[in-house]
Amino acid sequence: MATDQRQPSVPLPGNERGSRSDKGDDRGDRGGRERGAANAATRAGRGAVVGALLIGLVLGALGYWLAMSISSEDPFAGRIDANRYQAVILSNDKVYFGRITDVSDTFFELDDAFFLRETRESEDAEPVRALLPVNRELHAPENRMLIRKDEVVLVENLASDSPVLEEIRRQKDE
Repeated sequence: MATDQRQPSVPLPGNERGSRSDKGDDRGDRGGRERGAANAATRAGRGAVVGALLIGLVLGALGYWLAMSISSEDPFAGRIDANRYQAVILSNDKVYFGRITDVSDTFFELDDAFFLRETRESEDAEPVRALLPVNRELHAPENRMLIRKDEVVLVENLASDSPVLEEIRRQKDE
């Protein structure tokens, strides 16, 4: 004789046949509602983080734009006197003298431009320096020049008693 070794079927809570609402038991449904509330809180937290990031990006872009618009008005920050002559030293060690102005995002203009020409009679002799207007070069350009901003290393106002300024005045009087 064989005996039935199966256990009798006992219904577990929440596994009964029929819907929970039919039985009036909402214990299993409560966990789902709690998970839904937790997911909603997580979504709301993510939304707040994304919103904060977007606001930060907008404010950062606005600050950058303001800084660039203010700084581009005067590249010399008021330290260069437009009524005076300046010495302009370039990255290739050439030095020019004249009145510098900002003409574009890429170029400065040097008006009344002069440069120093250095010659030697022999290798041992002291150099002879001559201040010449740019228009005295072989190709006879106008006495102004455009200089790339990224080539400018230093700009200085010339003092009123500068020997270079005195020579410029002497040449203009001729």
